[in-house]
Amino acid sequence: MKTTKKQKTVKIPLTDEFLEKLKGQPFKLIAYRVSEDSSWEIQSPGYLMNDGWTILSPCNFSAILKDDKISFVDGENDYVSFYDGRIVFDLPWLFKVDRIGIGINIKGPPNYIKYNCQALEDSVSNEYTHIQWKIITPNIPVSFKKGEPIAYITPYDKNLVSKTQFSTEEHRYTQENYAR
Repeated sequence: MKTTKKQKTVKIPLTDEFLEKLKGQPFKLIAYRVSEDSSWEIQSPGYLMNDGWTILSPCNFSAILKDDKISFVDGENDYVSFYDGRIVFDLPWLFKVDRIGIGINIKGPPNYIKYNCQALEDSVSNEYTHIQWKIITPNIPVSFKKGEPIAYITPYDKNLVSKTQFSTEEHRYTQENYAR
């Protein structure tokens, strides 16, 4: 009869010293595809900016908010759902990071304006990922085109805010201050 050794679990304390050792080391951001649909596309850093990945719309459609309900005006609707005045794109990936202390933020594309619609920002959890756009004014259609940026994913240090000292100071503009 063959016996197997029980694996020993090692707990690593998340001390500042341990986290400091991780600084500067690369980490992996993995997008696990949970759908067979190949209509979706992720652009690498540099497409819009250099600090994240851009997700492009898989379809063309227009929607309108009337009487507190959104409905399609035209276009495809396989990738989009509506909830509480919001257009919801359910993304076909689960995003994971292989490093403790690193989170993933999903938001609208930076410096990208969509008429009558505002992208909402969220942190990615272990559940299915989505991006939401809120329609601002009723009775004015909102259109999305295939290949247009709809989301932006960036990694962030979860501990950065707790380690940052914030203060406000009085500052008066002078030519001398401006020259620095």
